[in-house]
Amino acid sequence: RMSEQYANSSEIIPQIKKLKLYVTNSFTKGKLSGLGTTLDALSKSLDTRLEIYLQNPNCILGTFCYPRYKYEAFKNESNGSARSPESIELLVIEKYIKYEDEMRNRQPGGIAGDGPEGENDSAINVTSQSEEADFGGFPDTSFDFDSWAHAQLFSRDRTSQSGSSTAATSSQQPNTLTRLAIQNELAKYKICDNLDREGDPFTWWKEHKALFPLLSVLAEKYLSCPPSSVESECLFSEAGLVYSPHRSRLRADTGEKLIFLNFNLRLLPKLEYKY
Repeated sequence: RMSEQYANSSEIIPQIKKLKLYVTNSFTKGKLSGLGTTLDALSKSLDTRLEIYLQNPNCILGTFCYPRYKYEAFKNESNGSARSPESIELLVIEKYIKYEDEMRNRQPGGIAGDGPEGENDSAINVTSQSEEADFGGFPDTSFDFDSWAHAQLFSRDRTSQSGSSTAATSSQQPNTLTRLAIQNELAKYKICDNLDREGDPFTWWKEHKALFPLLSVLAEKYLSCPPSSVESECLFSEAGLVYSPHRSRLRADTGEKLIFLNFNLRLLPKLEYKY
């Protein structure tokens, strides 16, 4: 699955956990007798080499944004872990607020809430709209995200006001509303039916974008990351002529031979081939 055309970053953590679980079970249940020392060394090597991916916020969010996994991939994590449900929710809030602040700072003059047509959408309005969405029939929306629209979701005018305390309260208000709105979306996301194994997560987010206007922003960013370089190699190298959707699991040495022949046979146009 890591090398499939539409593979995404959500596969990294689950695949690592499956590999570690298989090694652990093989060691404890004696499935591979006589290889205890090797399995022990392999288990330690996996912890050393792959732990960095288990702690990576991008990988964590990618897995969380996959509607098939959600919290399921982290249900056995201990409290305080970077992958515990509580830590993930804080990470989601932190990442979206950071994104919101970045988009707000890009606006002309750094004034939040003034869009191209003077629009000023508040968190309360967006939350109420998402709550009105029908759980049974979601509108057919495009997955073409509008960065400006998402940047305006919880923006508020920050005009100069007399008194430092009043200004501080005004600057904190958008973040507070954002937290409440994200927590509301997380609660709804948790109770939604999980995507089946063969389902397309990108289609799922397209259909549910209206219900999760904030989480869909993070899904666009973190779920779209490919877990390997296979697809890019197919696009930007000779391998793209050898690997195809119907021939995507060639052994490495076989693929190298085919690439070699694909390039070099054209240099021998007069050679008669016998098959």
